[in-house]
Amino acid sequence: MYGIIHYMNLKKIYFIVPLLLTPLSGCSNVDDEYEVCLILSNANAQGYQDHGFNQSCYEAIIDFCKPRDITYNYYIPNNEDDKGYLDAVNRAVDDGAKLIVCAGYSFTTVIETAANTYQNVKFVLLDDTLEGLNNCVSITFNEEESGYLAGYALGMEGMKTVGFVGGGQEDDDHNKILVDPIVRFGLGFIYGISDAWKILSQQKGYDEVVKIYYGYCYTFEANDRLSEILTQWYAPNVGIEAIFACGGSITESAIEASEHLALSSPSVVGVDINQGYLSDYVITSAMKKVDEALTLQLEAYYNGAFEGGKVLHYSAKENAIGLPLEDEYFRFNNFTTAQYDEIYKRLQNNLINFDNLNIDYGKTEQGVSEFAYSLDNVDITWSDIVF
Repeated sequence: MYGIIHYMNLKKIYFIVPLLLTPLSGCSNVDDEYEVCLILSNANAQGYQDHGFNQSCYEAIIDFCKPRDITYNYYIPNNEDDKGYLDAVNRAVDDGAKLIVCAGYSFTTVIETAANTYQNVKFVLLDDTLEGLNNCVSITFNEEESGYLAGYALGMEGMKTVGFVGGGQEDDDHNKILVDPIVRFGLGFIYGISDAWKILSQQKGYDEVVKIYYGYCYTFEANDRLSEILTQWYAPNVGIEAIFACGGSITESAIEASEHLALSSPSVVGVDINQGYLSDYVITSAMKKVDEALTLQLEAYYNGAFEGGKVLHYSAKENAIGLPLEDEYFRFNNFTTAQYDEIYKRLQNNLINFDNLNIDYGKTEQGVSEFAYSLDNVDITWSDIVF
């Protein structure tokens, strides 16, 4: 029986980053008022261009609004806390916002307050749920299904040693905060590669064990130290074949590590959007179609069909999650699109059981150990990634 956690010791380096107060950023044109506004979370100096979740949201707004001559803008909170978020919402309302999109679970408490204060403004909350607000629609995704597909694909490709590094946050008191969607991606990833190797083991006639290095880095930004750590993961003495870099721009740190070692094959799994365009080292991406879900809400609002109070949950059934299938981004040698279609239909028909995937499993070392133990063919090495 496998599932025992090993602890990977990595050198810990601490540094202090000065607080940067970021003003209003981005705009559609020179107008002083903006009808559709996006409030970003975990934004860096690149603004919305994080090559992931934030970018997917804002590009959906651009694609919808620009051809219709609808004004739009994005706002970066001065601080990543409730006060900073609420100040950003207030600025958007002052600038004439009629529809405000909040990108991430961090805004849940703030929207509850703002939606009651600004009852003539419509809100869209992504990645969390709020019920009972007539001017707010909530949208969530089955990230575990997308993570499952990525893990399954790597397993069927023949990879047995892989890594997962998930993004997170650290507050002013240095409390580490894990994001539920990231945790769901991670647990689904473990589950998927486990299932793939159970199938392959049956074909081979003997049991195979999957080795997974698993940890959280408590940032959503690529940085040099994370690249150094992931270089250690890829090194021959560890032998990781691919890393699922899950959150914000941290995919870029895995790409940098791959480039530094000049690895011979694709070795990075992207997240949220198709990140294959970033590098040939990206073998696939665990996507959720935030852009399409958001576009539907923009259409509903401008067609007078916005259904405030509704909670929308998107999954494989709605084709809202998945891996990129275009030839240039489907970078597998053994895993085929036919195999992908087969496993995707199983997801759509509820033939893969996620009932034992408790979100609390993925938030602690013990929980991940218990989850891995329940799968019987997964060996986890837990890694504390501290800067």
